[in-house]
Amino acid sequence: SLLIVWACLAGVRAASISARSAEPEAQAAGPPPATGMKVVEFNGPYYQMTAAEITALESSWTTGAAWTMPAGMPVVNVDAGTVLDFANKTHAKRSGQHLIGACAGSNCGGTLLVQVKDFGCGTGCISMSSTALSGFVFQETHGNPYPTMDVWSGLACTGTRQHFGVDDTYSCTNSNTNGFKSFIGWYNC
Repeated sequence: SLLIVWACLAGVRAASISARSAEPEAQAAGPPPATGMKVVEFNGPYYQMTAAEITALESSWTTGAAWTMPAGMPVVNVDAGTVLDFANKTHAKRSGQHLIGACAGSNCGGTLLVQVKDFGCGTGCISMSSTALSGFVFQETHGNPYPTMDVWSGLACTGTRQHFGVDDTYSCTNSNTNGFKSFIGWYNC
């Protein structure tokens, strides 16, 4: 069964969602199709990292310092086989639709475990029931600012972290941590 839970360090929030079947999307070279996956429409609350939180995350890439998830950032627990649709079209004028996703195999092969679409400025921490070996970042057209993704080996954005960026419109990155179980997507708004 599909489980969506919002948990914050300060308490628990309820999410407003509805489910439907994924429909095939026509795309050029890019992410694996989400055909047959359950689509969960997420209606908030949304989370946008502050400039200071983005700076701290980016600094941890270069220094290797530990990153601490912001106290207000929600954790969204999602079962494999889910498309989480944030339905945020605010960036359509800046590079069109953007997606991030987690795949069971290397090189974005195998089963598409989780796909997150139209997440605006950020997703919160997406925590999943399966381990992914690769992930992708996609934007419909080349543009800047662009979507990006960070992944963690443990649940709830803990453990070893790795950064996945986008090159032009689509990039697939293999995990260098023997897989990941959680990730965030964000747009440098």
